[in-house]
Amino acid sequence: MELRITARHFDLTQDIKDYANGKFEVLDRYESLIQSAHLILDVEKHRQIAEITLSVNGQSLIAHTVTDDMYASIDETSDKIERQLRKLHGKMTDYH
Repeated sequence: MELRITARHFDLTQDIKDYANGKFEVLDRYESLIQSAHLILDVEKHRQIAEITLSVNGQSLIAHTVTDDMYASIDETSDKIERQLRKLHGKMTDYH
């Protein structure tokens, strides 16, 4: 799975890019479900925003987090999207 990263209103450093790729490696477990992944990192004054959009079997899963630290935003967004994927995967495998 390829993670596309877009930076808005700031220059994306290699450190942030590597950190984001490392945090979203957990999504590789669900690689068979995910068609595309797009991470948007945004800075507005003192707010650091991270948003990820996944295309999964014709559905879109979106996680959005706003904090004062970009690394914390990436962490929380990773946790949120993993929870959503786990729930969706459970629904798909546990149907009766």
